[in-house]
Amino acid sequence: MLDQEQLMAQIRKVQEDVQEAQEEIAAMVAVGHAAGESIEVEVGGEQLVRRFSISPRVVNLPLEELAMLEELLKIATNNALTKIQEATAERMSIVTGGLDIPGFDGSSANTLDQEQLMAQIRQVQEDVQNAQEEIAAMLALGHAAGESIEVEVGGDQLVHRFTISPRVVNLPAEEIAMLEELLKIATNNALTKIQEATAERMSIVTGGLDIPGFD
Repeated sequence: MLDQEQLMAQIRKVQEDVQEAQEEIAAMVAVGHAAGESIEVEVGGEQLVRRFSISPRVVNLPLEELAMLEELLKIATNNALTKIQEATAERMSIVTGGLDIPGFDGSSANTLDQEQLMAQIRQVQEDVQNAQEEIAAMLALGHAAGESIEVEVGGDQLVHRFTISPRVVNLPAEEIAMLEELLKIATNNALTKIQEATAERMSIVTGGLDIPGFD
């Protein structure tokens, strides 16, 4: 069984590995598609949209088919976001899998400090589960061009819906770039709100873990 000094050394090593992983994740890029490649969305490791690319043929739809465009945008965006989320989770699991906490399998710790540390960690686990349930129920809205484009994002950091005003579709080809930029602004507005709310909620939990010597 590891003693407390060895545990602290492990945790510091994981800190270094996390920083390295975060740098790799920041450089990640994922691309999502819908309707073949008529809609393409690029998402970065920060889980924000870097660009939309939309074919003119899916912008110039009859107004009664606008819902189809909104659904295709949702599919392509979530395709890219899911790829980034899965790659991030896989990369971070390599890091956190290297943290072996002594006595965390139900066996007794060999010092009072370790017993207290294990109790703190178990409490944080429960708090994290509660926080995750609250986060899953979160919703955030992002807008662009007033409310001409509205994007709803859930606590899973995936798009629940796009709502697009008819006046910003049926554009000439040279103005599609403006629509793509507005979509990016609205989507990232909603994603950022969810990310900030998630970070704030989780900081309340992780702030409750007082690991001795872990400053």
